[in-house]
Amino acid sequence: MFNHQDHPSLPSSLPPFNTQLPSHSPTVLAHHRALQARIRELRYEAHRCASHARRLEIEITTAAAHGLNLEDQLRVVNERVTHLTASQHHTRHRFNRVFNATQSAITRLQQLQDSATWSIAQPLFLLERRWPLFPRLLAQFGRFIAWSLRLQLRQQLTDRRRARALLAHGVFDAHWYARTYPDVLTWNAPLVLHWLKIGWQQGRQPHPLFDVQWYLMQQPSLEQQLKTARFPHATDPLTHYLLFGERAGYSPHPLFDPQWYLMQNSDVAALQNVNAWQHYVHIGECEGRDPHPLFSTAWYLKQLSPNDATGIQHPLQHYLMIGAQSGLSPHPLFDTAWYWQHYPDIAASGIDPLQHYLRDGAHEGRDPNPLFDSDWYVAQAQLAIDINPLRHYLEYGAAAGDAPHPLFDSTWYLANNPDVRGSGQNPLAHYLHHGAYEERDPSPQFNTAGYLRHYPHVRDQHLNPLVHFIIHHGGRNPEQWGGSYPTIASTHPNSPDTALAAVLGQSHPLAYLHQFYPSARFANDPSAFQPSITVIVPNFNHASYLRQRLDSIYNQTYPIAEIVLLDDASTDDSRAILMEYASRDAARTRIVFNSEPSGGAFRQWQRGIELATSELIWIAESDDWCQPDFLAKLVPFFMDEAVQLAYSKSQFIDENNCPTAFCCEDYLAELSPIRWSLPYVETAHREVCEYLGRKNTIPNVSAVVFRKPDLRQLLKTAWRDLRICGDWLFYLYVLRGGKLAYTSATTNYYRLHSSNSSAATYRTPNYYQEHALIASEIARLYAVPDDTLTAHRQYVARFYRDNANELEGQGMSFPLLYNQTQIMAAAQQRRPTVLMAIFGFATGGGEVFPIRLANELQYANYTVTVFNFAGEPFNTAVRQLLNPTIPVIERNAWFPSVAWLIDAFGIDVVHSHHASVDQVVALAKAETVQAFRHVVTMHGMYEGMAPWLFQLMLEQIGDQVDTWVTIADKNLTPFIAAGAYQPERFIRIPNGMSFAPFTPIERATLGLNDSAFVVCLASRAIAEKGWRAAIAIVTRARELSGRDIQLLLLGDGVIYDELRTESVPPYVQLLGFVAQPVAYFALADVGLLPSTFKGESFPLTLIECLVAGRPFIASDLGEVRQMLTSDNGNLAGCLIDVSNGVVPIETTAEQVALLATNNELYARQAELARQIAPRFDLTTIMQQYAAVYELSPNFCATVQT
Repeated sequence: MFNHQDHPSLPSSLPPFNTQLPSHSPTVLAHHRALQARIRELRYEAHRCASHARRLEIEITTAAAHGLNLEDQLRVVNERVTHLTASQHHTRHRFNRVFNATQSAITRLQQLQDSATWSIAQPLFLLERRWPLFPRLLAQFGRFIAWSLRLQLRQQLTDRRRARALLAHGVFDAHWYARTYPDVLTWNAPLVLHWLKIGWQQGRQPHPLFDVQWYLMQQPSLEQQLKTARFPHATDPLTHYLLFGERAGYSPHPLFDPQWYLMQNSDVAALQNVNAWQHYVHIGECEGRDPHPLFSTAWYLKQLSPNDATGIQHPLQHYLMIGAQSGLSPHPLFDTAWYWQHYPDIAASGIDPLQHYLRDGAHEGRDPNPLFDSDWYVAQAQLAIDINPLRHYLEYGAAAGDAPHPLFDSTWYLANNPDVRGSGQNPLAHYLHHGAYEERDPSPQFNTAGYLRHYPHVRDQHLNPLVHFIIHHGGRNPEQWGGSYPTIASTHPNSPDTALAAVLGQSHPLAYLHQFYPSARFANDPSAFQPSITVIVPNFNHASYLRQRLDSIYNQTYPIAEIVLLDDASTDDSRAILMEYASRDAARTRIVFNSEPSGGAFRQWQRGIELATSELIWIAESDDWCQPDFLAKLVPFFMDEAVQLAYSKSQFIDENNCPTAFCCEDYLAELSPIRWSLPYVETAHREVCEYLGRKNTIPNVSAVVFRKPDLRQLLKTAWRDLRICGDWLFYLYVLRGGKLAYTSATTNYYRLHSSNSSAATYRTPNYYQEHALIASEIARLYAVPDDTLTAHRQYVARFYRDNANELEGQGMSFPLLYNQTQIMAAAQQRRPTVLMAIFGFATGGGEVFPIRLANELQYANYTVTVFNFAGEPFNTAVRQLLNPTIPVIERNAWFPSVAWLIDAFGIDVVHSHHASVDQVVALAKAETVQAFRHVVTMHGMYEGMAPWLFQLMLEQIGDQVDTWVTIADKNLTPFIAAGAYQPERFIRIPNGMSFAPFTPIERATLGLNDSAFVVCLASRAIAEKGWRAAIAIVTRARELSGRDIQLLLLGDGVIYDELRTESVPPYVQLLGFVAQPVAYFALADVGLLPSTFKGESFPLTLIECLVAGRPFIASDLGEVRQMLTSDNGNLAGCLIDVSNGVVPIETTAEQVALLATNNELYARQAELARQIAPRFDLTTIMQQYAAVYELSPNFCATVQT
């Protein structure tokens, strides 16, 4: 609001009208009001005249100063211009001659190569040289088929000529086309022909910067004309644009304006026959030129980190594919985040906000930023309905002094800020991004200093004061924002994809939360998502606060599975209170009392976590309390299986439950004044880099719910003995490879005691030593930039400076307490962050092995995340094989992209195990900012492909895969056949499994006699795995041996489902899928796999049988012979000859019968099985993979176990 007291040079307002006038004087009252209005108008006009006079005076003074030496300077300039003009004319003449000659040669060559005669003649000439009789034979054959071919030959040659032309001009991006439209991969011809024949009519784009629908929309009749061959030389939009469209003034994409581009780049316009779009695609974009008045390349790249911006060669394409959905703004005057927030229908639609604004938003009167009022500007400038107001303001309005908003005066702003006027910047852009925060006034109607005096928090929170005024005092109800002030920099509500909201429901509080991607099985029924939770209450002498604490736990609206009450040898009345509450709810409460103090709070944490039996844990400290909906608000975040930790807003309170002067917002403000005002979900990698690596942004564990962690790696550190930073270290380990979530919708009350003020710890060496330990662990566990560790060091050093006299008096210098050398050494020990990409949680060696490998890697202290491609139906039992502390990202309708996953999680290595997943990861490599190593383990899939399909896959992903891992020699067959085998890119690593102890299944549980001879088959239940053959083999073996031979069939699939509906023999048991087949092999006497599966390479089921110490009878496929052969050449079992594709029932039954009746032979083969098994120890296999992972870009850690 304008305040005259802040501008005493202006006349004061009229004295207030006497409100006690009699009611019978309406004429006088009306006349007085009219006079007041007229005086206000005159005063404002006088003010504008005075401003104009001051502006003219400044311009006159400036002109006089610059005119002193004008004549001398002009003479020198004229001479220089004359010289340069002559030189330029000579150079341009030479260039034009060379350019024209080159173009003429290219044209002649192109005409020759494009001619139908050459297309036919060239291969005939080559064939005639080799086979002189071929032309005569071809002529004879041609007489029989000439008529049938004549109807199609011309069209086919024409299509191919046009296709070659598009490829020669570099305007068809085949790789991008395949990534964007994966269904075209089945097309059995060059993809450019697909687009020419089908694609453009379906609205598909041939290039990321050519929008077919946009181009046709500019010419409503063009589509029909192209389909009816109205233009003989152009039957598709792209060719039409190259030949006619640009010259006719049409645009190929909403974000590329050819005429504007040429006007801005005179050097390009000077070229003969130049196509502006082609120049930008091939040259201009890489040079950083702007394609459109509303896309500023420099501004866009400025929003990225220097490292990220350096690697982007195509800024506009990066914006279209990544930047727009990441909330980056394409121009200083187009605010993507604000546009999303202000227009939630656009955020929910999935449309690029700038393209929406250019296509429809501007004509609908939508505003591109909070200080550009489209309706106001259109009315003021009297624009036609088809003119984009923001573009008009940029090109004409700002220079003409037109105001973009009633409270922003462009002319006044430039007149009162000569530095802005001299810089040539757009006044509104300067104010939005600089002037507002420098407390400059946007117009005479708004006094910034006066407004900030009334609302000091606006300055404290680094908000734009004018935007704050418009939002909170310009018609919006502040209550709709929950009492917190929104800003134009706040994160947009969610990725524009509406899929999640459609499943969860529009009213679900997490439906539009950015980066919240729940698993589909939870999102489809969120009300059924009820994970169990254990509440741990560690107490020591907090009797006076215990009842309030326990009431807030037992009264939670979310059901609690168990409550563990710990007491660390309290000396007050704590135990009596704990026992009282335990007796009230004995069914779910346990009490654990220490007779002696444990020695630290984190030892109590450890004890409680080890006692917990639930999926989720909440450590509720005994002197804090919370709102009843605390758990109900936090638990839904865990529908996203990558969320490892969720926490709520904390309010600091004193011993009397009163808020403290120093609040949580004050503690976090130096990192961000707004981040914790609204809920968010973020990856651990990004959170640690930007916030949690700089200071502990989770001030109280009572505000946190987390998945039950595996403490083995954490216990190898000094965690249990820490006094200050143990909670911080705990969060860093729990979060690894996953996400964290925050909500401001519920509150935890964190009690600060006057007796344990943290100020005292700043004077102890322990404070700085523990923070140095935290910095080392951050560097060891996370790929953080240098500025994260620098900010952490500066934060700690600040407290050291305040207490330097006392600490230095103890001989404790800061470098001694905070050892930077140790921190740098820790960074060298960081291991690669691994993304284990699986086809699905389903049965099969290619699915189970990567799960086991992921578990082993995590146990070896690698950061591991699992990407579930969801290519197979979800199997709960297989999911349970994965360590529950490993985060999982699921591909579903709301999953953004693999490129986002790799960048957001800071992935160093992607390890995939299925051709479909290999392809998706390889295609993402061109889109990621993060450099990563792609490792592919082949489980027999590629050699089973048709040659043409393998060749297609190889073309798409061959160059993107860094290391191919084979498990069998036959995996190399298709690569050798295709001439693509490069030994340095291939490595042989076998499959394996963990040798962890297991408990064999008792035979009695399955109704089996100890005297029975038990055969076990564990595999997918498909025809090729030989389940029906196994039944026939055992049936015949029973006849041959006369023994009671039983068959156990483990697994699921089509054959399992069929056999369940049939009458199987009583000696056959269908057990379905089991999580630990090794326990059943230990129960059995022999393993069996009568497989004819072509992809059989290195069967895990054989390894499981050997680990159980049992011989194995298997088809001689893949590496089975080598797997069963001992060092002395003997077999730990028998081989089945299936070279003719059929399992020999009689021969195999004889092998089973022999083992069942020959005890000496059986004992010898069982001993060989036990000797061979250690070859396949998963720890050894993991170390071999680790050596491959360490080759990832910019990585130098060493392999350790």
